This record gives sequence, C-alpha cells and structure tokens, in this order.
Amino acid sequence: MSNCFLISEKKVKQNIQRIADKASENKVVLRPHFKTHQNLHIASFFKDYGISAITVSSVKMAKFFAAAGWKDIFIAFPLDVNEMDEIDHLASQINLIVLINHPDHIQALHRLNNDVDFMIEIDAGYHRSGVEVIDYEEVMGLIKSSYETQHAVFMGLMAHFGNTYISRTKQQILGIAYKSVNRIADLAAKVERETGQFVYVSIGDTPSISVLNQFDRIDELRPGNFVFYDLMQLQIGSCELNDIAALMQCSVVAINPKRHELVIHGGAVHFSKESLDFMGVKTYGHIVKTDVGNNTFTGDYISSLSQEHGIVQCNEANFNEYKIGDKLLIIPVHSCLTANLMKESTRIV
Repeated sequence: MSNCFLISEKKVKQNIQRIADKASENKVVLRPHFKTHQNLHIASFFKDYGISAITVSSVKMAKFFAAAGWKDIFIAFPLDVNEMDEIDHLASQINLIVLINHPDHIQALHRLNNDVDFMIEIDAGYHRSGVEVIDYEEVMGLIKSSYETQHAVFMGLMAHFGNTYISRTKQQILGIAYKSVNRIADLAAKVERETGQFVYVSIGDTPSISVLNQFDRIDELRPGNFVFYDLMQLQIGSCELNDIAALMQCSVVAINPKRHELVIHGGAVHFSKESLDFMGVKTYGHIVKTDVGNNTFTGDYISSLSQEHGIVQCNEANFNEYKIGDKLLIIPVHSCLTANLMKESTRIV
C-alpha cells in the first residue's frame, strides 16, 4: 500500500493506558470519542481497558458501532430533529444518550417510543454551540419542559472546552480548563439544589484531559484525539512528539530541483485543507523520520495542497536525499480529519 494512514498499535495502546489510568485514579468514567479513529480494530483496544461506553458524533456513526456490539453510546452532537425515527429505532437496541440545547429539541423528544437519556450542551467559554453557562434559567426551562416527555430523561450537563485549542503551553491549557470546569460544576450544583436530583457532568477535549491530573466535580471524560494526537496537539502542548501514533505515508511522484520541492500523492482528499503555523512556517503536515518508533523532524514540510497533490518544501541540505518513489512519513495537522478521509486506507502496525 503506497499511500496509507499508518497507525502504531503500541503508541495507541500507550495513549489509551495513560488516559484510562488517569480516569481510574480520579474515579470518573472514560467515554472516549470514537470519531477520531472510526475503526473497529482500534475500538477493540479500548475493551482491554474496561471501557464499554463510547461517544460518537452522528447517528450514522452510532449505528456503525452499535452493529459491532457497543451498547452504551452518547451522540455528542446537537440533536438533528430530522433523524428522530432512526434515533428511536437505535434506542430500542442500545442505551442511547442524545444532546440537546434548544426547546425545539425537547419537542422532538416527544416523538420517541423508546427510552433515551439526554444531556444539555453547555457553552463554558468556547462559544461554538450550547446554552451559555450563565443562563441558568434557560437550562432549568429545558429540564422542566422535559418532564412532560414520556421517554426522554434528563441525565446531566456536558461541555467541550474547544477554546483550549488556542493554547500554546500546558499552563494556558490548565488556565482555560480550570475555569471551564468550575463554571460547569457550579452550574450543575445549582441545578441539583433546584431539582433535588443528581446532575451528571461530562467534559471533552483532548488538551484538557491530557494535561489535567485531577477531575474534582466531574463525572465523565470524552477525549477523542488523544488516541492518535497530531501536529496541532503537539503545538498546543497536550502531547510529546513521540506520543503521536498516526502518520500519513505518501509517495514522491515529482521533484523540482530549482525550488527544492517535492510533489507527493497526498492532497486535500488525504489531509483536508487544515493548516497550522508551526516552527515558523505555514504547514499542512511535517515530514518525520522514524527509528524504532522515535519520530524526528527533518525540517521539511507540506507547504501547499491541491486535491490530490501536495508540495513539500525541503531544506537544501535534505533535498538531494530524495528520489521519485520514496515514501514520506508525515504528521498530519489534525489526525481526526485525516483518519476520516483515510478510513479505507488505514494500516495498523
């Protein structure tokens, strides 16, 4: 296989072990987000660490993993009211949790014939979607209106601290994470006092969960990217270079000596168009050499992408080492996107 997404089984298992141990030490549930890998073989690794509950980002993905035997699934994406028939059918087969953030979602839950738990999405500072953490009355309105539904039961509050992705150091991650945890935990405590019921609190995002060591007032962790990590996570400060478990392998198909450039068969359909300012350059992926699993940057990087082509800018000292047919190993900017694009060409080694 010339072009493929190479996954290190050893590193994946090390990454799972690290976060699973952290969850166990803190007595919190680890419900990993499977949108990162979307792979049944990799999913099977998690079972070795006692993990039986998972997170996905779509009904389609939930059905895929349910068919493979996963019976406790949280669709951590705002409820699509156009999919209620599929959701209802899935709820007849597994323990299903859905995500809501609007009164229209509650109205859709009236159409269920099978029991479903729901979480309320809270915006703790990311400002992507969800009820703002300060809007207590709005949260309580959703909960109280749900009492009229026959098959939907309020479970708790969830948040994704996506604003950690602007961080560039572990201390910056910690600052955002602590603030966000306190916000959602305080809201949960307030809801508990009002309702008299336990409010489950679920948080996601790989940077926070990779860097935090204590999860007081939190019940569940939903990281996804930690299984592979990538260039973005390295820049943020949530992993080390040798924690990265996924590399793209792409063939050199042309060489331009005048510009010290290589052309690879690796474009937007392989990497996506996500870029990053990393090590002083705009990159779509950095070339590495690997020796017994230890990654080393060469200094060469993907400087531009079209649909199928990638342009690799080389250091002058490295350029003459390359020839057509060479297979380059590249750390992608965002492994979740690359994994999704390369589902049919994933190789676990």
